[in-house]
Amino acid sequence: MLLWPKGQPVSGAPVWFWFVGVPNGVFLILFAIERAGYEGLWYRAYWRNYHRSRWLAERLRRAQKPLEVLGVGYCLPLGEQTLAGAIAARERMPAAQLPRAGAELVFHARFEDADWMVDEPDAVGLDVDEESIQAGRVPKKIELLTLKIADALKPLETSLRALTCYERQWWPQIRVLSATGSEQRDIARVIDALRIAGLPPLAVQAVAATDGLMVADAWLDAKDARPLLVVATAWHEAGPPEGSTEGCVAVLLTAEYFRLPDTVKVKVAALLHRPVTALAGEVEHGFANAAVWGKADFASIVRAWITRPIDGGDRALRAANMDSVSKDEAQRRSDRIAGDLGDANGWLSIIAAIESGAADGPQLIIDGLPHLQVQNANAISGAFTHGFPSITAFTGLMWALQRKLTADGIPLRLQQVGVICHRYDELVTDDYIKKFRLTRNPVKSDGKPRAIVEEGRMHLDITLVFQVSIDDAIASSILDHEKQYAEWADKVGDIVSRMRVAGGTLLPVGLMPGPRTKPWMAELADSHDKRSRDFARWRRQWLPGYALIGRDDILKNRHDALREKHPDASLIDAWLHAARFNYQPMPEKEAADDAASSTAPKRVRWADPDRQKGEGWTVPIPVGYAALTKPYPAGSVENVRDPSIPCVFVETVYSIGQWISPHRLNSLDDLLWRAEANTEIGLYRCRSGYVHDRSDTELDDDDEYEFD
Repeated sequence: MLLWPKGQPVSGAPVWFWFVGVPNGVFLILFAIERAGYEGLWYRAYWRNYHRSRWLAERLRRAQKPLEVLGVGYCLPLGEQTLAGAIAARERMPAAQLPRAGAELVFHARFEDADWMVDEPDAVGLDVDEESIQAGRVPKKIELLTLKIADALKPLETSLRALTCYERQWWPQIRVLSATGSEQRDIARVIDALRIAGLPPLAVQAVAATDGLMVADAWLDAKDARPLLVVATAWHEAGPPEGSTEGCVAVLLTAEYFRLPDTVKVKVAALLHRPVTALAGEVEHGFANAAVWGKADFASIVRAWITRPIDGGDRALRAANMDSVSKDEAQRRSDRIAGDLGDANGWLSIIAAIESGAADGPQLIIDGLPHLQVQNANAISGAFTHGFPSITAFTGLMWALQRKLTADGIPLRLQQVGVICHRYDELVTDDYIKKFRLTRNPVKSDGKPRAIVEEGRMHLDITLVFQVSIDDAIASSILDHEKQYAEWADKVGDIVSRMRVAGGTLLPVGLMPGPRTKPWMAELADSHDKRSRDFARWRRQWLPGYALIGRDDILKNRHDALREKHPDASLIDAWLHAARFNYQPMPEKEAADDAASSTAPKRVRWADPDRQKGEGWTVPIPVGYAALTKPYPAGSVENVRDPSIPCVFVETVYSIGQWISPHRLNSLDDLLWRAEANTEIGLYRCRSGYVHDRSDTELDDDDEYEFD
């Protein structure tokens, strides 16, 4: 209006155009631009969520694909009754009796057969000529367990013959759960059992016994169209664990990739949904995922089969809204009735659930996995770090164990140690600034309270891996390596159970069968391929958990990067820089043409440029000690732990470590730590065998840092 020309009347069409039309037109244009941007963002979010929902639905549909159970078979020392009948009668089969080899009573269940080697029976389904030839042969000796496997396979004969009516490439595949070192022997037993039972010669492959029910998960992930027959055995000639049993179970599964002919009468006994591995301390999430994968309502689950109890199991069931199976009357323990079948317990529970009435509703199978449980371990690993014991605590355990093994005459030389943490509970307050929960010590003799000692404590659930060596002369004199290794492993486990681990006390886990629940020992193969296959099988039993490895390369690279900006930066500066998040404003990258034409300010995000996505969970850790003085002669320093050896005063050496899942390790060397001592520079440290593939510069074993 101020710019309107003088003398021109304020009326007519020009006034309406300039005073009404132009402002409203500009407003509508700007509003349309803003609305178009809003609509674009809305449709972008809408279609992104739409495609993500479809992707999640597809992943969920794939995860919810079940395996059909076409048949089950078992051979257990149950007498004349079935497994369902024994469970209904609540009559425990294990009893105090002598094992086949031994003079002490053990509470367990076993077959009455006393001889391990028996005569092979005539194979069924032979022609007249073959029977005459068979009658003229000398009976062949076979293992008793082979006959028990054949008995367990007999109920599956109809289904197996129906499934072999296709071409050979579609025949069922057999997976036998096998302990480390006995794979070929178990495969031979199943092949002989198939021949004795008169069944087709199916392909047999051994899988780690520690996989348990996860064999079904691997089969679903493989998307194999062939049926799967899982065979699991347990046998104890000498020293059976308390409450154990022996026998064999077999479960026939198919993934519904092809339809059987109408002439084949094979019924589906039940549906086995994808098993779930839950993290320690988050069991309720595992229960919830199991219900989701099984497309079951939480309240509709009618029964829970528990093979090995887990800490806080009932509380976790209630947290997962499974109140109906959190009570004792809805829980079943097949291992208490028939006996503990070790790693086959999960498959035994499937058979028990089917025989006891699988049509009643969804049923939950819980198979707990105990590890080495340490109570009140030292949570303060150094003057600057806490949260997990120092790796030197575990090398110290290795050396203390070595002295005890030598004293007991066990010819094992411990060389390296690895640690996998499955659960930790640091005893701290729940405040924003956390403090250690201290203990109240008993009063003194005069009735006055004792001084409070500030110490950090934590509870751990870990697995320890030791690399050992044996003299060639002793190794060559061993007749049965598997039996001798098992004996040595039991002795090592018994010694460790009486020792302190990082200042903490080992809690008794209880004697249970199966390699997952007791110490075991295996031989490293000379072939690189065989060693890699063995390690790939071993590392699965260390899941879920995280292994502690060394990352000296991160410290070296961070030091080099800091010295480019600050030439006076020291190693302690690099260590502190790598131990924390260093957030700084990071402008987002834009296209060149947009950057040249746009005058709007660039968006700024806060991030740590030195911590890229996917670099892993890195932590500062102590790795050893550096000498402050020269070594003093033995006996010259008072109040030392061992006055018979020289003494030196030291300070802690720090580096960078990383927590990594065992399935991401490529070899056993990546897991293990070894102790090194360089007396010339006064450095006593632990070095990890892990080598980062993507590191530009690797730190050789001979490279040492200079310590002030």
